[in-house]
Amino acid sequence: MLSLVGLISGAIVVAVGYGLVGVVLITVDCIILACLAYGYVGLPIQSWRVLESNRKEQTYEVSPEGVVEQLADHRAFVKWSVFSRVVETRDFYVFLVRGRRAIFLPKRALESPADHEQYRELIRGHAPHRFRSPDPAAR
Repeated sequence: MLSLVGLISGAIVVAVGYGLVGVVLITVDCIILACLAYGYVGLPIQSWRVLESNRKEQTYEVSPEGVVEQLADHRAFVKWSVFSRVVETRDFYVFLVRGRRAIFLPKRALESPADHEQYRELIRGHAPHRFRSPDPAAR
């Protein structure tokens, strides 16, 4: 909104006779508007394209040793000791890898409440000081 006000102000300053000041104002405001447009439209489109491979089939195997992640273009094994934190949200189990990366396991992959409780116990058994689960009412 302020950029539009700046554009109008720049046009008025040019009309009054201070051409150079008005042109500088208009130029700066156009640059600001272009950056905002890129931030609101360009970056989300770019992120979507980069993450497109993550929308393909993904498989995760959780074992006493760690988590095996199989994506469309790579396979990785992550030991329990590498996870800095494991957080349970409403829809996911999020395994944070030292603040730089995260593995998101969708809760819909588990079929019953008993499966979820068994999964939580597995996580607590291997990363007890790193597991954070919401209270039962929040699930």
